Amino acid sequence: MAISKVYFQIICFIVFSLLYLIIINLYFMSRGTTVWVFAPGTLLVGLVGYWIAGYLYVRYFK
Repeated sequence: MAISKVYFQIICFIVFSLLYLIIINLYFMSRGTTVWVFAPGTLLVGLVGYWIAGYLYVRYFK
Protein backbone atom coordinates (compact mmCIF):
# COMPACT_ATOMS: atom_id res chain seq x y z
CA MET A 1 0.00 0.00 0.00
CA ALA A 2 1.51 3.29 -1.11
CA ILE A 3 1.59 6.38 1.07
CA SER A 4 -0.57 9.26 -0.14
CA LYS A 5 0.96 12.50 -1.35
CA VAL A 6 -0.41 14.57 1.54
CA TYR A 7 1.00 12.26 4.21
CA PHE A 8 4.37 12.17 2.45
CA GLN A 9 4.45 15.98 2.33
CA ILE A 10 3.52 16.32 6.01
CA ILE A 11 6.19 13.82 7.04
CA CYS A 12 8.82 15.70 5.01
CA PHE A 13 7.64 19.03 6.48
CA ILE A 14 8.19 17.70 9.99
CA VAL A 15 11.52 16.05 9.13
CA PHE A 16 12.92 19.18 7.44
CA SER A 17 11.79 21.39 10.32
CA LEU A 18 13.26 19.14 13.00
CA LEU A 19 16.53 18.66 11.15
CA TYR A 20 16.87 22.41 10.71
CA LEU A 21 16.24 23.02 14.40
CA ILE A 22 18.70 20.32 15.43
CA ILE A 23 21.44 21.56 13.10
CA ILE A 24 21.03 25.20 14.13
CA ASN A 25 20.98 24.33 17.83
CA LEU A 26 24.03 22.08 17.52
CA TYR A 27 25.81 24.98 15.85
CA PHE A 28 24.88 27.35 18.68
CA MET A 29 25.83 24.78 21.31
CA SER A 30 29.23 24.35 19.68
CA ARG A 31 29.66 28.11 20.09
CA GLY A 32 29.04 27.89 23.84
CA THR A 33 25.30 28.54 24.22
CA THR A 34 23.43 26.14 26.50
CA VAL A 35 19.92 27.43 25.71
CA TRP A 36 17.76 25.65 23.14
CA VAL A 37 16.68 28.22 20.55
CA PHE A 38 13.79 28.40 18.15
CA ALA A 39 15.65 29.35 14.98
CA PRO A 40 14.13 31.96 12.68
CA GLY A 41 13.23 30.50 9.34
CA THR A 42 12.09 27.13 10.64
CA LEU A 43 8.68 27.48 9.05
CA LEU A 44 10.23 28.48 5.74
CA VAL A 45 12.56 25.48 5.77
CA GLY A 46 9.59 23.24 6.60
CA LEU A 47 7.60 24.68 3.71
CA VAL A 48 10.53 24.12 1.36
CA GLY A 49 10.59 20.50 2.54
CA TYR A 50 6.85 20.27 1.92
CA TRP A 51 7.28 21.60 -1.61
CA ILE A 52 10.24 19.31 -2.36
CA ALA A 53 8.25 16.32 -1.10
CA GLY A 54 5.36 17.17 -3.43
CA TYR A 55 7.72 17.49 -6.37
CA LEU A 56 9.50 14.22 -5.59
CA TYR A 57 6.22 12.38 -5.05
CA VAL A 58 4.83 13.46 -8.43
CA ARG A 59 8.14 12.83 -10.17
CA TYR A 60 9.05 9.40 -8.76
CA PHE A 61 6.04 7.81 -7.08
CA LYS A 62 3.34 8.40 -9.66
